[in-house]
Amino acid sequence: MSVVVVVIVFVATRAWAVASPQRRLLGAALVPRDVLCDDSCIFEPQRIFDFGGRQLVLAQEFESKAGTGMGVWECSEVLSQLIARRPEVVSHKRVLEVGCGCGLASMVSAMSGGRVTASDGDDEVLQLARRNFDANGLSIETRRLRWEEATAMAAAKFEVVLGADVTYFPGSALPLANVMLASAAPVAYLAHKRRTAQDDETLATLARYFEPHLLEVVDRSVSVFRYDRRPRAPPDLADVLGTVQCNDGYRRVGSFCSLL
Repeated sequence: MSVVVVVIVFVATRAWAVASPQRRLLGAALVPRDVLCDDSCIFEPQRIFDFGGRQLVLAQEFESKAGTGMGVWECSEVLSQLIARRPEVVSHKRVLEVGCGCGLASMVSAMSGGRVTASDGDDEVLQLARRNFDANGLSIETRRLRWEEATAMAAAKFEVVLGADVTYFPGSALPLANVMLASAAPVAYLAHKRRTAQDDETLATLARYFEPHLLEVVDRSVSVFRYDRRPRAPPDLADVLGTVQCNDGYRRVGSFCSLL
C-alpha cells in the first residue's frame, strides 16, 4: 500500500509542478492502462469503443486540415471511461464538452443520462462529431464555440463542463478558463496529458479560478482533475483577455494567443 501511495504522490506532483496550498487529493487512484491505444491510433480511419456493452463506432480524419480535433486521443478515452464508471457525474445534468473533437466523451455522457452540448471552435470538427453522433443513433446538440469569445451564458446555464486534452497549449489557458467560467457550471472534469513542462502553466492558470482535485492517474500518463469553481470567481474573463500580451512565438488572433 505504501508503495502505491508514493507512486501516486510522485505522479501527481509531476503532473502539476505548480502545486497550490488549496490542492487536495480526492481518493486518487493509479489506474492501469488496460486497452488504451497509444497516439498512433489517431491515424486510423475508424475506431470502435465498447461502453456498457454498447459499441460506439467513430470515424476519424486526423490528416485533414482541421488537425488534432479529428482523432480520438488518450485523454478522451480516459475521461469517457471515468464517466462510464461514474455516470452520476453527468446524469440528469446540463453538460458542456469543450473541444469535443470526434465526440466520444459527449456520446458516453449522453448514454449516461446527461443533457449534452458538444462544442468545438472548428466547423469541420463539429461536422465530423455530428456524423459520429448520427451514425451511433445519438441525438446530441452541437455548438460552435471559441473559448476566447465566450461570455457569461445567461441563456444556457450548464452544470458540468468536460474537456479532454484541452490543456496542452499554454496559450489557451486563459481562453479555457474563460469558457469554463462563462458556462456558469460549478464543476469541470478535465483529462490532462503532461507532454512538456509548459503544460503546468495551463493548470496553474486554471487554479486561479477553480479549485483542482486530482481524481486518478492512468498508467502514469493521463491525469483526471475535477475543478470546483471558486466562490469569488468572475462570470467570465472578457476584461482580462482584452489586456493579455502574447509571449514570443505567438500572435494575437482576436483576444487569443496563437502559435506563429
